[in-house]
Amino acid sequence: MNDDIKAELNALADQFYGMHGYISRPGFDFSNSPHPQELLMFEMAVRAYDFFADGGFGDE
Repeated sequence: MNDDIKAELNALADQFYGMHGYISRPGFDFSNSPHPQELLMFEMAVRAYDFFADGGFGDE
């Protein structure tokens, strides 16, 4: 995964994290966190990225 996509995924993970009522440090890398909840936020971002990259919610 290139650095630009990883940065976008971390930004989306941060949005998900905020929706759970948490605040992360600026530039936090969710993919390298030892905490399961933070890793889950990154996995959610990856799944959302994959969903839309595969044409999710497109004209069917």
